[in-house]
Amino acid sequence: MLVYHITAKSIEHYKNIKIILQVESFVNKHI
Repeated sequence: MLVYHITAKSIEHYKNIKIILQVESFVNKHI
């Protein structure tokens, strides 16, 4: 169960990083 929790957190963190990178690239294109 602990392993599942860690994996879920990692996936969540990875998604957040992807979203941030997408937003940054989007903003950079529109400057």
